[in-house]
Amino acid sequence: MKNILINLYFYLRRGNAIVNEFKVIIAGIFAIYLTLKLTSPIFLVILTLIAVPCIIIVGYIYVKYVAKQVEKMDVSEATHWQQFGYDMQSQLVNYQRQTVEILKEIMKKIYDYGR
Repeated sequence: MKNILINLYFYLRRGNAIVNEFKVIIAGIFAIYLTLKLTSPIFLVILTLIAVPCIIIVGYIYVKYVAKQVEKMDVSEATHWQQFGYDMQSQLVNYQRQTVEILKEIMKKIYDYGR
């Protein structure tokens, strides 16, 4: 029951974020429509047909090129405590690799001893 409620909450938050993003896009299109004082609803449809592909192209460019650089800068320009967290994660990965190697050696010795 607990996991179901947590999943529902997660989906609710994601859905709310998506609806809010669409709300902003629609409000922006209406703002341009009203700012230009257009009177025909056909202009609203044309404006939407122009705006949506432009927004998709901007989103593609952001995901493809900008997001990687932003993430890289988040790591390189991190605070002392963020850097400490990255270092700790790196050390844990190294310790796990060493542990796996040690366990492989132990298993090999056990296997060879049984022969």
